[in-house]
Amino acid sequence: MIICHNDADGFASAGILLLVNEDNLDDLRYSTVRYINILLKRILNNESPQKLYLLDINADDSDTYIQNLIMLRNKGYDITILDHHPLTDYYDAELKSEGIEVIRDTSMSCSELVFHYFIDAIKDKRKAEFLLCIGAIGDRIITPFVQKVISSFRREEIFDVYACLLAGITNGRDFLYSIFEEKDKDGVGFTKKLYYRAAKKRFFIEKLKSRVNFLQESVESISIIHIFRKYIGFAASYLIDQDNIKFAIAIGDGPPDFKNRFYNYWQNFLNFIFRRKVKAKNDKIRISFRSKVALNTLVTALSKKYHGFGGGHKYACGASIPQEFLIPFLKEIIREIKNL
Repeated sequence: MIICHNDADGFASAGILLLVNEDNLDDLRYSTVRYINILLKRILNNESPQKLYLLDINADDSDTYIQNLIMLRNKGYDITILDHHPLTDYYDAELKSEGIEVIRDTSMSCSELVFHYFIDAIKDKRKAEFLLCIGAIGDRIITPFVQKVISSFRREEIFDVYACLLAGITNGRDFLYSIFEEKDKDGVGFTKKLYYRAAKKRFFIEKLKSRVNFLQESVESISIIHIFRKYIGFAASYLIDQDNIKFAIAIGDGPPDFKNRFYNYWQNFLNFIFRRKVKAKNDKIRISFRSKVALNTLVTALSKKYHGFGGGHKYACGASIPQEFLIPFLKEIIREIKNL
């Protein structure tokens, strides 16, 4: 079984591993940092012990994450973790002491880490390199090795890499199936579908940029925006690239747009009609940070102080903070950021 992060680097990492083991795509599952602990609990309660790979995935609640992995190991799972997210050495030492294999390198994307780790066993190097570039560019971690691979591509292949990223990857299995089965067998059909989606997404991105520019406020070198939670990662990444901005903070407490309001309305309507059990409302507000100096340690520490969770990469991290502590959390982190 493979569990990967629900983003380009996670899917690319899983794809490279599948090119090694030739497992069925049905063995692939993907998760966010918020959902991973729920998923691990379900696997613990419902699945039989087996080989388990975790790729490019961390958890907003690291303590619970470690406990879940140890329980799976004690049940008989053979667990290997390949990740590039920073994690306290204590956690890795605890996992290794329980017999869990941990391969961690924060200097590269997870897809590059998986590529190097399994380099001698990869069945189709060219497909693996294509996935490597998608993962590395998606996470914006271009090492000299990745740059060398990109330089070896024909122009249309590079175009395809960016088109995959621009089109967006919402279903990991469908995405990897198209790379494994459709790309070579029906190049015309593959590119036609891919570029239609990419062009459609491109127009949407320009509209979203305009909305971000309208909503954002700047205080010295800090850009702050309140926006719908679905777009916090995009907003923070876009704002950090603006002139004279060293820190971007996107707070996911903004109202949904029309499409998301419409979707939520029908979800609630169907829940009522079919008497579906409604999940308890999450009172935590998600926040995305981008910076030009290391910020993840500060975000992690302050998140815990205000009864939330936080962490991630040095220059790209996030937090989930209870709504009642949101204002004091933001005030303190902005005060600390000004002193960096």
